[in-house]
Formats: sequence, C-alpha cells, structure tokens
Amino acid sequence: MDIQPVNHLDIREIYGLSATYLQHNFLAPGIQFAHLQHPPREESGRTKDHLIFIHTDVPSATYHEMVTDGISSAGELKTGDTIIIPAGVDCTANWDQEHYYLLLALEPQVFQQQLGEFDHRDEIDLHPQFFLPDSLLYHLGVTLQREVENPGFNGQLYLDSLLTTISLHIARHYCTHKARKIPTAGLPTTTLKRVLDYIGTHLERNLTLAELAAITQFSPNYFAIQFKQSTGLAPHQYVLYQRIKKAKTLLVNGYEIAEVANQVGFAHQSHFTRHFKRLVGVTPKRFLAQK
Repeated sequence: MDIQPVNHLDIREIYGLSATYLQHNFLAPGIQFAHLQHPPREESGRTKDHLIFIHTDVPSATYHEMVTDGISSAGELKTGDTIIIPAGVDCTANWDQEHYYLLLALEPQVFQQQLGEFDHRDEIDLHPQFFLPDSLLYHLGVTLQREVENPGFNGQLYLDSLLTTISLHIARHYCTHKARKIPTAGLPTTTLKRVLDYIGTHLERNLTLAELAAITQFSPNYFAIQFKQSTGLAPHQYVLYQRIKKAKTLLVNGYEIAEVANQVGFAHQSHFTRHFKRLVGVTPKRFLAQK
C-alpha cells in the first residue's frame, strides 16, 4: 500500500486499514499522537509530517528493513527502539512480526516555530534514524501515552511541557543544525512578575504553555526554559504548587473539597485529592481533620 501525502490531515490517513489505531489524539495544532498495532507487511511512500515511531512491544527476533532516499538499513527491531522519518523523505519499510508502537507526527512548520529561538539558521534539518535505543525518548513517549490516556489529570500545561521536552530533545540530538547554547539568564524580573500574577489570578483555568508564553512574547519552548531558570520549577510544576497552596487556604476557610478542586483548576475531585496527598502528605479530608 502506498502512503499518500497527508497534507497535515488526520494521520490515520497514512496507513488506512493496514494498522489498528488503539488510540489517536490531536494534541495541539500540527501535533498528533497515536498508539498502533501493526501486522507484518511492507509500507512505502512519503509523508508531509515528521514521524517519530517509539516501539513499546516488539517480539524477539523481529526483522525490520527500511530504505530511505535510496539508503538501506536492516536489523533486529527491539522494544524501546525509535525510528525517525523526516517529512519529505521517500521511505519503504517491511517487517516480519506484528508489533506495537507510539507514533508522534509533527508538522515541519510547527517544529520549526517551536525551535526558532534556539538556532541562528532559518531551517532545522531532521535526520532519519533507525533502530535507535533512545531511553529518554522512550520514557517521554510512554509518559505522554499515560497522560493522553488520563486526560485532565495533570492538565494541558503538563502535556505541553512534555511536547516541549520531546521537541528539544529531537532538535539537539537528531538535527543537522544543532540548537545553539540556550541563554541561562531567565526571564526579566518585570516579565516574570506578569506571568506569576497571571497564573495567580487564573488558577481555575486549564492553563496552556502557549497562553503563558504569549505574555512574554517568546515561543512556548523558549519560555518554558527561561521560566525554569527564573523559578527553579517547570511551568506545570509551579502552577501545581500554587494550586495546592491556594487549596489549603480555601479548605481552612471552610470551602467544600469539591468546590476547592474546581476553584483551583482540577478537572475532577479525584485528581485534586491525588495531587494534594502527593504534595502535602495527607488527603484534603485528613488535612482538615488535623486543623
């Protein structure tokens, strides 16, 4: 079966019925994520998105062969291996056993925009990678899968942070134009104050990285790194701590647990209780009993 150009549409158009999509999500504009089960077969064609395959369950002695732009690579595919196919590359692949993998599809323009502040050049060229045992990328992919399977538990800001980390990791290790050294000065004091004030007055919202970055006029990736330089915490960590801090005050002031969960931005009371216990050491109910 030929892989037709996707043209930034649903990535399920890529494989049609040859793979079983156990999960599929549009995570952000230009970013899609899927969990697939794929029987042995041959695929060929070209896509318009960067494709990152993270293999999560591969039987032993699975033989996999790929040809990209005329260059052949073959060997044993293993659980934990990553394959990266850049947009615009002619690719043929075949394998002899059914296996499972995660697929992250990134529109090139989106990938470029995310990394704009980290490279002096106009273009960032992604290299094809085969049978790559990248433990960090594997861990990030599995963490992303868990987050997608439990929507709302950590919030959109945490999901955005995961995508940021994945994009930066790929750019630093698998691109022709390595990202230049990232400034470590952090955000200007006045800019940081605007961000913190905004967070403090909007804790009830499902905040996003793009929303916070817009306050600074930086890209989400650049903002996230500079925010951590300034506060010692990733944006999603800082927001979570502020939510729990405000929740403790509301609980002491007599608000019901369900109402507190809603006011500090948790999608469900159970999510609030789990995060509260992890950070405070006791459940909200036990916290009140101790007061």
